[in-house]
Amino acid sequence: MVGDETEYLQPVLGVQPTQRFNPLNSSWVALLLLFLVGLIEVSGWVMIVFWPEHGLRCEPLYLLLYSHAVLWLLVMFLDHIFKWHHNKMRLDGYLTAYEQMSKYGSMPFYIVSLGNTALLVLIAGYQQMHVMLEQACTHDWTSPLIVSMAVISIEAVLHSYVLIVYLINVHRFNTAKAPPDLNNLDTWDSFTNHEVGYRERGEEMQERLQKQADSIRYYKDAVEVLQRKVMGLTAQLRGDSIN
Repeated sequence: MVGDETEYLQPVLGVQPTQRFNPLNSSWVALLLLFLVGLIEVSGWVMIVFWPEHGLRCEPLYLLLYSHAVLWLLVMFLDHIFKWHHNKMRLDGYLTAYEQMSKYGSMPFYIVSLGNTALLVLIAGYQQMHVMLEQACTHDWTSPLIVSMAVISIEAVLHSYVLIVYLINVHRFNTAKAPPDLNNLDTWDSFTNHEVGYRERGEEMQERLQKQADSIRYYKDAVEVLQRKVMGLTAQLRGDSIN
């Protein structure tokens, strides 16, 4: 029975050569973000064009600001889902892919936060210049409604570019089904064949140090997982011996 439990002591988190490839299943998050961004973009312009003339002229602006605030909350929530998927990939040993995916996966939250800041400054400026904001809400290109929609449109373009690039990278990663970085002996040869801090400078040196830091972090997490498995196995063996 002890022999049956020794499988829990085998290397984990991607260092074994026979590890089954786990695809990155975060494409649905990016697609959902694209849908939400597109929905606000289209709804905003439709609302501006077809808003009844007898209605309050600034009402579309307020609805636009509320919807953008809701978008910010949704993006913040989805950002945590992105990080969860990326962390699973890092724990599988894909350090280079983790760095790339994390870079693009975190950008939507920064973009929507920057858009929130721009809208806040914009509305504050219009409110300061006009005693009644309702008077400024026209279909003129200087209207706060049109300018706010232009900011959201620029934000939508940035979101679309980042998310499409992210989807392409996810597809390439899942299609390649490459082994974890730490199974690649060339990576370790590149680490051991150079003296850190003396022979290289600039971006190449920074990249090498970053990879080493990622590797150290990876093995630290691996040790913690192994310790938990060993403690669980030890407790189980003690329970079996008592019985």
